[in-house]
Amino acid sequence: MQLKVTYHSAKIDIKSAKYKRGIKIKCHNSVIVLGYLRLAVGRFYVLAQYYLNQYLCSLIMANENKLQAIIGHAKEYGFVFPSSEIYDGLGAVYDYGQWGVELKRNVRDYWWRWMTQMNEQNIVGIDASIFMHPTVWKASGHVDNFSDPMIDNKDSKKRYRVDHLIEGFAETLDKEQGDEILAEMDKLIAADDFAGLKSLIDNNKIKCAVSGTVNWTDVRQFNLMFSTEVGSVAEESNTIYLRPETAQGIFVNFLNVQKTGRMKIPFGIARLVKHFVTRL
Repeated sequence: MQLKVTYHSAKIDIKSAKYKRGIKIKCHNSVIVLGYLRLAVGRFYVLAQYYLNQYLCSLIMANENKLQAIIGHAKEYGFVFPSSEIYDGLGAVYDYGQWGVELKRNVRDYWWRWMTQMNEQNIVGIDASIFMHPTVWKASGHVDNFSDPMIDNKDSKKRYRVDHLIEGFAETLDKEQGDEILAEMDKLIAADDFAGLKSLIDNNKIKCAVSGTVNWTDVRQFNLMFSTEVGSVAEESNTIYLRPETAQGIFVNFLNVQKTGRMKIPFGIARLVKHFVTRL
């Protein structure tokens, strides 16, 4: 059954097609596609997905605090829970509930079967380790370049990426002035001149969007990778990183896959993994 849900004012039109296809929702001019899923576990999950989507769409159209309303509904019906909630939670981290994990598994399993079994694109799968030798990330440029300069407003406590802050200010100026400031910013970032970036912000009196003040901290480098140590003794341990992207495991295993699978170019390698990166 394919359920196509379209909102016209307050009315809902449902059209049926082939079974096990999924749900598509249109809310006025915006389209939310919550997946074309092969829900092999039966009609109950299709109906559960439909009613959830119906409710979410009404929230998106009518509720002022959209994100919090969606999170609250997902929690109430067992899709997503704030992680470690009984200990005040951990910001931006969530756990899948009993229905969320089933939905996630359906999406993941269907994607995997489609990529590696159902198409004719010569694609195979691998699952590489979370940890890789630090030289991999050095060679890829992550160790030297996978970081962003950041700055905090002392009054609002809000943290900004420096390039985003300056770019937002440049958009308020005329094109010539904006281009001049952006060119100077690019030059300072390329030279890792954090003092120069701070002076650029101060001289142009760039304000915090929350507090409206120009009371800034110094510019600091923000490392996007999660580091840890491997070794039984701290003095002899080596610093390694949780993988910040999924592609490197494919790159370093390319020759192994090609030889052992007798693969002919062109061929593809698929992965379904988590990666670990912190963003502003």
